[in-house]
Amino acid sequence: MSEKKSKNSNMSRLAVAQVVVLLLLTMFMVHFVCTTINKNSVNHVLVLAQERSNTIISYVENAEQTLCSYSCADEITNILSNPENEEYIKAAQEYTEKISGNIKNLEGIYVSEWNTHVLAHTNKSGVGITTRNGERLTELQNLLLNAENGVYNAGIIASPASGAQIVSIYKAVYDKGGKPIGLVGIGIYTTDVVSQLGKQGLADMPQSFYSMIDVNNGRYIFHSDTEKINTQSDIEELTALCDEFKGNTYNKTGTFKYKKDKKGYISVYNYMGDRGWLFMLDDTNSEFYALTYKMSGFLAVFILFYILIVAFFSAMNKKNLETAEKLESSIRKNARTKESLNTAVYNDILTDTKNRISFTNDFEIGKVKDSADYPYYFAMFNISGFSGINITYGDAVGDAVLATVADTLRSVFKEAKLYRTGSDEFVAVVQCQSNSAGLNRMNGFVNNALEELMKPVNTSAGPVPLKFRASIVKKGISVDASVLSALKDIVNNSNTAVPGQVGFMDLDNM
Repeated sequence: MSEKKSKNSNMSRLAVAQVVVLLLLTMFMVHFVCTTINKNSVNHVLVLAQERSNTIISYVENAEQTLCSYSCADEITNILSNPENEEYIKAAQEYTEKISGNIKNLEGIYVSEWNTHVLAHTNKSGVGITTRNGERLTELQNLLLNAENGVYNAGIIASPASGAQIVSIYKAVYDKGGKPIGLVGIGIYTTDVVSQLGKQGLADMPQSFYSMIDVNNGRYIFHSDTEKINTQSDIEELTALCDEFKGNTYNKTGTFKYKKDKKGYISVYNYMGDRGWLFMLDDTNSEFYALTYKMSGFLAVFILFYILIVAFFSAMNKKNLETAEKLESSIRKNARTKESLNTAVYNDILTDTKNRISFTNDFEIGKVKDSADYPYYFAMFNISGFSGINITYGDAVGDAVLATVADTLRSVFKEAKLYRTGSDEFVAVVQCQSNSAGLNRMNGFVNNALEELMKPVNTSAGPVPLKFRASIVKKGISVDASVLSALKDIVNNSNTAVPGQVGFMDLDNM
């Protein structure tokens, strides 16, 4: 009963250990899978953010290239060299109107003197207007003089003329001596680029939205919510990021998290250092990590299902344990019975040696490999007048004599196989070399055994003297149980054995 309880306890502990191991493995797997999924998700959105940033950059660069081409036209350089020339004024206006018709999403393009007095404009009503003066003029001139390649990008702003959102770009024009003689400007509506960004929406992230901010003033340049354009960000984490990037010209990508309206968000950004613009793609945590949450839920269900299975089979095992124990007990009994039968059939219980049946089985015809160089030596010891011992002293003394003889032979023939092949005879089998050294070794074993066997055996009836007849047979080819006949023939034809006088026969050389 206690053994049964112990097994039940062991099975319960095993079930608990399995669940614990599974939980640990699952936790590691969940952590690894979630980390990998999150990393892949971030990398995927980073690529998308860079693509959308490139869309904006390309849009702006196209506007800059258009303005540069416009500033290099002869009509423009001529009028700036001689702004009073009526012919040049007419040519510049015609060229401006002509090129304006070929620029997509154009609000206006113009050329003005260095003091921003407009000489030619897409809209003729703009000709003759001075757009800047005072500090604003000085600020623009300084920006143009310090701008790379003389191009100053004012960024994406609300147009003073139309109020629409435009990309505003200026470029200084210099004479041959390197002195600024005027400037050109262009305004491109952002409706096209906004449309392109809208078409690049994320099908698997419908709640996501994009925005772009100028880190120098913390104002939105783009935003899915158009009302936030040109307004300051109210997200502390974004404000801190703007402060970090302000004045830096390196490019960088990354992520940051924030909360708004009690919702958690993750923002993936791409900072364009050469322009001071920070482009972002934002989404809610629940949607951004949706795949992670699904995977975690699946694994949680899997663990629960596994626990239920373990519990079910543990209960089944407990119910079946008694039946299994009975079956195991029955198998053990059958094994013991089989072992006992084998012992009874192949072993002599009295002397704890192998019997005649075992000898016949071990040396069955064809079972023993031929070995002429390393043959078998068979030594038979026959107790002379053993039946008389039983008659004189009784069967108990006779049994004691047999057991003592077996023990003596075992002690001498330590590496031999020992058989009781008859009621009063024993055979010791040893493999030795086929030369004289092998025979001498076997004779040494036999002589030592005889010296011990000839000593009286102490029994309950007193000392009992013994006499033996002995024989030795060597055989390495076609070894089989028939060797017993040769041993018996030699024993039957020999006298009482003494050390050094034992009959020998080499069956391989007959």
